[in-house]
Amino acid sequence: LNRGAAGIEIVDATGPTLGATLATIPAPVSGFENVKAMALDGSLLAIANAGASGGATIGFDVSDPSNPVPLWGLPFQFDSYDVALGDDLMAVARSGVLTLLDITDPSNPVEVSNTPAPAESISGTVTFHDGLLFWSWQGDELSLGEVVILDVSNPASPVELGAVTANFFVSEPQFAGDIMLLSNDGGVRAIDISDVTSPTQVASLSLPGIDQEAALMGGLLYRVSTAGLTVLDVTNPAAPVVSDNLVGFAADDGVTNIGGKLHVVGANGLSVIDAGDRDGDGVTDPCDACEGDDATGDRSEERRV
Repeated sequence: LNRGAAGIEIVDATGPTLGATLATIPAPVSGFENVKAMALDGSLLAIANAGASGGATIGFDVSDPSNPVPLWGLPFQFDSYDVALGDDLMAVARSGVLTLLDITDPSNPVEVSNTPAPAESISGTVTFHDGLLFWSWQGDELSLGEVVILDVSNPASPVELGAVTANFFVSEPQFAGDIMLLSNDGGVRAIDISDVTSPTQVASLSLPGIDQEAALMGGLLYRVSTAGLTVLDVTNPAAPVVSDNLVGFAADDGVTNIGGKLHVVGANGLSVIDAGDRDGDGVTDPCDACEGDDATGDRSEERRV
């Protein structure tokens, strides 16, 4: 958990409710000023930082979560907005540039390439998916931005395969089969990426709220913003439909899926919501609310009736 000036808090999230705090990484000790994003891959924690003195990435070994061990601190000239880990590669979305680092030795990241954005950027995300890297950049002009699909099999020379316009602060993409779901301050868009060289928009929904983030659980997309927690049915991801909006969960700091539970962070703290595919059958549907459902195929008495 990003506690701002209080540092990074590592909390036990293995149980049905939020567990005890295992450790806190103090901000002054770690050297970060303004944490923008974190990525966890196995025992490796990477942090993206922005501040008055520029950006940075900071790494910790959390194999013992009660005793995080510092691994590296890499300063950058410009702010770092997001970080992602994939196999032996770390991607950092920075102001105006994408930086790739080799982390074969996690204690010694080696910078291997820098890819400039087509325009000066003030925000961005990086996401590894299906062997590719999806990099979004947001220009100074809010109408200017893209999600760029990159082949990074040779990280020293990333190859752009395709791109789609994505502006107004798009959050981290969510993927449902061949559909990429993009949430921004205007709503949600569904992009067909079956051909990554020609991503094509197949649906769009206008939604209220800004400073949004989104997380996918089963057949539901949860979009949290200043307008609340909007639930979208994406069972058919090419045709998302709003199914609910929970105004009591208005937040602007983040939402994620941990262990099948939704974790929403906002000004009022952290909320843990039991949501999504509760019967474990791989499908989010009305049967998730039926008593007695399990992973055998929604065979409760209520369903048969």
